Amino acid sequence: MRDDAHEWEGATERLLHNFGLALLVPEVHYAAVAAWVDRNYLGTRLVYFCVRLMSLAETRPLHPASLVRKLAIKPDSDFYLWIEAELMRRFDYACCENLQQFQREKLAITRNGQIKAGGERHEKDDRRNLQDRTHYVLGWSNQAKIAVLEKQARDLAARISAHRIRITALNQEIKTHNDQLGHWQQLAVFAHFGELDWQPLVVAIEQLMREKQTLEAASDLLRELQRRLDELTVAQTETDAGIGRHTGEHATLTERLEQANRQSGDCAVLLEATPESARVLYFPCRKACRPRPWANTS
Repeated sequence: MRDDAHEWEGATERLLHNFGLALLVPEVHYAAVAAWVDRNYLGTRLVYFCVRLMSLAETRPLHPASLVRKLAIKPDSDFYLWIEAELMRRFDYACCENLQQFQREKLAITRNGQIKAGGERHEKDDRRNLQDRTHYVLGWSNQAKIAVLEKQARDLAARISAHRIRITALNQEIKTHNDQLGHWQQLAVFAHFGELDWQPLVVAIEQLMREKQTLEAASDLLRELQRRLDELTVAQTETDAGIGRHTGEHATLTERLEQANRQSGDCAVLLEATPESARVLYFPCRKACRPRPWANTS
């Protein structure tokens, strides 16, 4: 933009934005560029112009308030003549100071970015702020845009940091609320407060402990009974051991008695089967051989 036309910069950027993004291809390279673009997937939108040699005779007079008069083309540009002619041919929009003039013109533009083309079509694209330099593409230098983007990056970093701090605080609040919710859920299992009231129990336990200590310190009888209980416990242990020992001896004697009874039965059977003549002959000898209980065997 010329120095005296900066108030039209936002509207000009809006009108010439797509044109400013277009690629200019010299005629000598046109065939190679067209072939390369055609065989490659670009993944984006590309507009390019084939720049052919032209003369100033092809230009036409501009509107007195033409937007083109507010533009300055870089003098050392190889495409100076083509850009100038293209701007004159396509963007000879009248810069209108009021809506009455805007309504009269066939091609017109206002400072607020409303565009009129062909006398009938009107457009105002406010999806972005008119003064948002982060999307500007015109000009000989991008330092102003870089400065705006850097400031935007700093602002976003500050906002991110603030949001990160806020997120941390909210996470802590969530943790606190979850802990409280867990405590409430634990309390919900109790039907009444008496199940949670531990203080009366502690008081009762302390009272019983004091009573126990008083009884243990004041009662000789309790100490005597405790001593006798200890003695009886020891005696019971010894008695249990004796019972076990005598039970073993009883089992041994019982087994020997059963064995003797079996032998006695066997002898009775043999005696019953002995003939009478053998009894008369041998029994007197058996009695003579039987040891006397009172005899001295030493």
